[in-house]
Amino acid sequence: MLPLEKNTKRPKIIEVGANMLAGYKQKTIVECARTMINKKRGWKNSFGDGKAGERIIKITIKTLNHKL
Repeated sequence: MLPLEKNTKRPKIIEVGANMLAGYKQKTIVECARTMINKKRGWKNSFGDGKAGERIIKITIKTLNHKL
């Protein structure tokens, strides 16, 4: 993902290095795209571990079973 803007609503992505703000100039967009394409992936997922849905289901089932 490479936002073509000068600011973002998701600064955590920038902070962990998973994204860059490219702005509107062609040269900067190309430079940022090259940087991101060649960058090693290893940043921490700033949105969590991806297992929130599983936890919600377990809690819901436990709660419903308890009430029945």
